[in-house]
Amino acid sequence: MNYQIDVTQPARYDGECQMIHPQAERIKHLTFNGKPVDPQATFLVADQ
Repeated sequence: MNYQIDVTQPARYDGECQMIHPQAERIKHLTFNGKPVDPQATFLVADQ
C-alpha cells in the first residue's frame, strides 16, 4: 500500500482524535500492489 499525504489540506481529526473537518481528505494517490484502490474496497489491517 502506498499513498501521499497532502499537508496543504486540513486535518480531519485533532490531537484528541475529535473530528474537526469531516469533509477533509488528505490522502491522495492511494494504491495497493501498484494499482489504484477502489474507494469502495475494504481492507483488514492486522498487527503482527
